[in-house]
Amino acid sequence: MSDEKPNDPNAPVDPQQDGYAAVEDPDWVRAVDAVAWQKNGEAYYKDLPCPHCTHKMQLTYLSSYRKSPFAKTSAAKTRYAERCQCQTAHPPREAGKGCGRYGSILSP
Repeated sequence: MSDEKPNDPNAPVDPQQDGYAAVEDPDWVRAVDAVAWQKNGEAYYKDLPCPHCTHKMQLTYLSSYRKSPFAKTSAAKTRYAERCQCQTAHPPREAGKGCGRYGSILSP
């Protein structure tokens, strides 16, 4: 069992991490929300460059996410937690972990 604690978005950014610490970023959220969802069967997706690191990422949303206890529902849409999904290494973050930016984005 790991003693590792989840990243605290209010913690100071370590300069050794070169801007790739896990950070809740409202600018990232606005940029991701501005890209239209595409539908593929029961899933929705967004193909876009990460607004922070600019690497290609794909976000996927399934309608079953609406039942998640972590989803925040508004009158028209649900917000859910999402993060950069790029596959590029951002030291000290390893490949496949994204650049660390995340936020609560709008569902389709």
